[in-house]
Amino acid sequence: MTFMEVGNTPVTCAVPFAMGSQTFVIWSISNIILNVITTMLYTAVNCYIQKQEQGKNFKAVFKSIFITVSMVSAGWTITAIANTFVVLFIPTPYGKQLVNMYAGIPVNIACASNIFVFYKINLDYRTCIRKLLSCKNAQVATSYTEAKRSTTVRLPS
Repeated sequence: MTFMEVGNTPVTCAVPFAMGSQTFVIWSISNIILNVITTMLYTAVNCYIQKQEQGKNFKAVFKSIFITVSMVSAGWTITAIANTFVVLFIPTPYGKQLVNMYAGIPVNIACASNIFVFYKINLDYRTCIRKLLSCKNAQVATSYTEAKRSTTVRLPS
């Protein structure tokens, strides 16, 4: 949403409202359905991966991806629901503007929290993030599997 001044009157340009009420509601409901389908697919794959005997490192990587996808899907769903209710039930332009302005907060929080989820859950991500931030005590972790034995070796950076 952007604001601009026309004469002495502030004018709001809200991207969701540019589609028109009916088109936006159809887009919003489609968005919600796709988010639910995406979360269901990731849940099914997560259940399948957790039942596997091997692949501990892959499980940790997928767990962090699953959590971030779930958070972003939930954020988009909350945003889409809020914006749909705005179009359908709030009659005043100021009310629409106000709700629309704050409706995107859940998706922004979800997107911003991805790095913290990756850092907390997975050693490989943690190592890369430390290297990106030029931490002095960052070490490179290398994982490999020999026959049926999994070993993690830490190498100094």
